[in-house]
Amino acid sequence: MQDDAGGTSESLELKGAESKKKSGAKGLSISWTASEAIDHERGTWWYVIAITVAIIAVGLSFWLQGVSFNSISSTILIVVVFAAILTVSRRPARELHYTLSSEGLTIDGKLRSFDEFRAFGVAQDGALWQLVLIPVQRFGFSITMLISSDQGEAIVDALGARLPMENVKIDLLDKIIRKLKI
Repeated sequence: MQDDAGGTSESLELKGAESKKKSGAKGLSISWTASEAIDHERGTWWYVIAITVAIIAVGLSFWLQGVSFNSISSTILIVVVFAAILTVSRRPARELHYTLSSEGLTIDGKLRSFDEFRAFGVAQDGALWQLVLIPVQRFGFSITMLISSDQGEAIVDALGARLPMENVKIDLLDKIIRKLKI
């Protein structure tokens, strides 16, 4: 698949996907390892466009506010945000280990109880599947993790025994982040 900037194709495979099931005294346990996010290939044009957008934003800040304390603080904020985006975009995605058991979901050694979530859903992002856990708290953050299609049915069945399933859609912020390849 070609990206919007005309660059090379990006890998849409689930990195390090492995799955194993264990039956113990407490029931079924499903473990898998997956990348925390999709690693995007960013060509030279991505960086040229990002720098151009930052320069335009700084220029607009000075043009709209004149040279004042507000424009200087806006410029500093734009530069800090730009530096943060570059830092995050250059960091490779980590491999996370997940274990789904009767106690809850363990993500890299941290147990998250089923009581923290009101429902779950499954969404498709290109060739990958995403499992989304929806929090009980109104303004809580959902947890999104990548799963492969061969292990998805077992994971959905195990979660379905504990939580109701809802239709989920990829929200606007996630769409923007994917489009920007951050």
